[in-house]
Amino acid sequence: VFGNGFPSVIKSTDGGNTWNSATSGLPGNQVLAMAAGSDGSLYLDTQNGSLYKSTNHAGSWTALTGLTGTFSPNPFSLSVSGTTVYFVSSGNFYKSTNGGTSWTTSSAPGGGVGEVAASPQNASVVYVYSYNNAVYASADGGTTWSVPGTGFSESSYNSQELVVDPGNIAH
Repeated sequence: VFGNGFPSVIKSTDGGNTWNSATSGLPGNQVLAMAAGSDGSLYLDTQNGSLYKSTNHAGSWTALTGLTGTFSPNPFSLSVSGTTVYFVSSGNFYKSTNGGTSWTTSSAPGGGVGEVAASPQNASVVYVYSYNNAVYASADGGTTWSVPGTGFSESSYNSQELVVDPGNIAH
């Protein structure tokens, strides 16, 4: 569990009967997003835009480096598919294909994005919810984008999370 309390990350190893702090290696900042990789790795980002990775079930955290840019207090969003990690912040789209060791940066569609979701089945399929209140899709890991369909209102939504159906990359 993550949030803005202290400790910012807690975990249970007994089905939720007891909970313990899981913040070794983390700063005291609020945790804004967390994502789990299929290899058991956990990724999170903090209020100042720093990313961290755990490879031991949140027993300890290591800062990920190589991200450049100015990070606003929010929104942040993370999504993981295999060893590909997607991170969006301040209108930028970040991608790592090696579990967060190195990153590429590109401009996000729609004037920036607040949410990102990668397909658990295919790391190249990724969706974003943009600042202009549209959902964009990419079949090539964020190199090119399209609006996948019609019927989504251009009204302003206060998006909290965007997810891809693990059984169907088109949902």
